[in-house]
Amino acid sequence: MGSLLEITAYGDVDRCRPALEAAYAEVRRLEAIFSPFRAESELSRINREAPCGPVKADPELIDVLTKSLAFARQTGGAVDVTVGPLMRLWRHRSSEMNAIPPSSEQVERTLRLVGYQHVVVDSDRSTVAYQHAGMSIEFGAIGKGYAVDRAVKVLEHHGVRAALVSFGSSLYALGSPTDRDGWRIAIRHPEDRGRVMDTIMLRDVALSTSGNDQQSMRLADRWYGHIMDPRTGYPSEGLACVSVLARTAVEADALSTAVFVLGRDDGVRFLERHSGLDGLVVSGGRTQGFSIVSTAEWKRRRAGIRSVSDMSRRRFVEGVLAGVAWLLLAPSRGHALVYLTPEEALRRLIPEAETFREAPIRLSNSQKSRVEGLLGTAVREETYPSWIAERAGLAIAHAVLLNVVGKEQPITFLVAVGADGTVRGVEVLVYRESEGSEIRSGRFIRQFVGKTLAAPLKLGRDIEAISGATLSSRSTAYAVKKSLALVDVVYRMPDGDTR
Repeated sequence: MGSLLEITAYGDVDRCRPALEAAYAEVRRLEAIFSPFRAESELSRINREAPCGPVKADPELIDVLTKSLAFARQTGGAVDVTVGPLMRLWRHRSSEMNAIPPSSEQVERTLRLVGYQHVVVDSDRSTVAYQHAGMSIEFGAIGKGYAVDRAVKVLEHHGVRAALVSFGSSLYALGSPTDRDGWRIAIRHPEDRGRVMDTIMLRDVALSTSGNDQQSMRLADRWYGHIMDPRTGYPSEGLACVSVLARTAVEADALSTAVFVLGRDDGVRFLERHSGLDGLVVSGGRTQGFSIVSTAEWKRRRAGIRSVSDMSRRRFVEGVLAGVAWLLLAPSRGHALVYLTPEEALRRLIPEAETFREAPIRLSNSQKSRVEGLLGTAVREETYPSWIAERAGLAIAHAVLLNVVGKEQPITFLVAVGADGTVRGVEVLVYRESEGSEIRSGRFIRQFVGKTLAAPLKLGRDIEAISGATLSSRSTAYAVKKSLALVDVVYRMPDGDTR
């Protein structure tokens, strides 16, 4: 489903291990039903056949579709399972060279294929039909939530009473860890990955966060979010992020998207009108400032706001390694493969250094613009963990820590750049993909040594990708190029130089 599933369970090992295995097996089963990216999935079959008339469907798909249509009616179409044609329209445009937004005529034409009222479900006969050719459904706003709920049910069936099931932006907090009142969940700041915006304590409740931070499209020199407003045909704008608490993950998942589309005022009113729902709505941005509104129950659950500067050194490292995930779990656990600490990586990359001085990079507006010019893409972060390697009192190299999303999840890199602007080496600190870690192979990593900004890093031309790990290979190349640009602009490029 395009996200990493992480489950933390408390209890006897002999009970928890088979429970975890069964929970993951259950989600794999759901993937085979609901994935729109698998031609053989039940959903793909329905999308092919339902425009021609009623088609028999898996009872579980009927159940989830019925829930989706109910959410669409409840929200006035703010979240709509038939948004598939619109998503394809905008995705296709964003993949083109010199991409521009679709025309108003294209949007209007595609909107005719969107509308929950055009889906006919017969629960008794277990059939689905679409009223227009070209229609399709996607469970992007509900699928992960449903999978979380099913995983929780499996864990409970196996006797697990305390677990945290986190699937991308949706999670469920079952019970609480030993000697704690609940699960402490931190919500990351929407525009500053080094800060925690809010922290709440959860027990037997679901949480979902929606925002455009991690998936966006650049069209005609403008950034568009990936959350579509099914009522207008255009990406939803106005909010930075929305977090919703609900009794079930499927409800939280669908309604966080709906509130994001509804906007601040209508979204908050929606939450306040419906029993069992609470949330946090953040509007605005860095330039005009943020406006944060939360419901009474959210405030009651608040467990304190912390920034990176307030954390201990260990927590700081954990926070950095948590990457760009929407939900930072404290402490960070799951299927992340932690290979090296920053200190260990520094010693490997620059063994001749006598000292490593922490020197976080904080970009000024002009520096940020120059980095963007070198990269040819927008840069959202302004602060980066960085170290200066020194010998005999002189700087001999710089090292930058970056989190770059690979196939599914952020990969944490440490890149060492010499004083002459060449790559000294690359280390993978944390690998969070669901499988594989080929990019740590020496043959692949050694390709980057000696590279400079004068020889742009491009797969297939300057760097050969690892077979089967193309996206992770691309992420590594981008991390190296970005590190070179940061060091060049901050330490090597004189002010006013725009090369």
